[in-house]
Amino acid sequence: MADLFTLFKQIAQDRAPAPAGPVEWIVAGLGNPGAKYENTRHNVGFLSLDRMAEKLGFRIDRLRFQSLTGEAMIIAYRKERFQSVSLETFWLSPTPYVPGSRYPVQSMCPRTATDVVFEDMETGKVFRVINTHLDHECAGARKLGLEQILAHLRAEKAFADVPVILSGDFNAEPDSEEMKPLRETAGLVNATEGIGITFHNYHRDDPNDPQCSIDYIILKG
Repeated sequence: MADLFTLFKQIAQDRAPAPAGPVEWIVAGLGNPGAKYENTRHNVGFLSLDRMAEKLGFRIDRLRFQSLTGEAMIIAYRKERFQSVSLETFWLSPTPYVPGSRYPVQSMCPRTATDVVFEDMETGKVFRVINTHLDHECAGARKLGLEQILAHLRAEKAFADVPVILSGDFNAEPDSEEMKPLRETAGLVNATEGIGITFHNYHRDDPNDPQCSIDYIILKG
């Protein structure tokens, strides 16, 4: 975080005082609501912003849509190298195009998946990236979410045969029951297999929040 603090301080020093105007940049910290998730791995984003605010001396206004319809998954890319051909975000639920919807067995937090088709402007190759974050409480919701994403891929008509990169925090160990849809789908390769833990809990020995392997990059084609 030290380098990040230095960067923002330098930005502030280099910028001449100006009247209030459009927002020039936004820093967002992700986390789960509720007291039970305070000071856990689920709120690393919130904790990081609190620390940043303390170091830089600014105030954070916390805002979350009461309907929880503002969830999104981010895919960052180099626009000088790649162009977005299509982009779609859908909710992991029986009604994927109803903002804030979720499965009945799910936690209070809606979950989404963002699906982007890119073209590499140097090589002309086209590929798909899907980024998601599965439910942190219910294994049943995680399994339903993965089944929905796989069904989404099977139903695609445009760019149906392009390579796929599926990534995200699945909140599930590789051999768990909710990961079964991936294990049983032919043609998928777990690029993160064998790398060990992906959540280290900052090396704290906490039996309620143990180190685990829950983050994945899945390849197809």
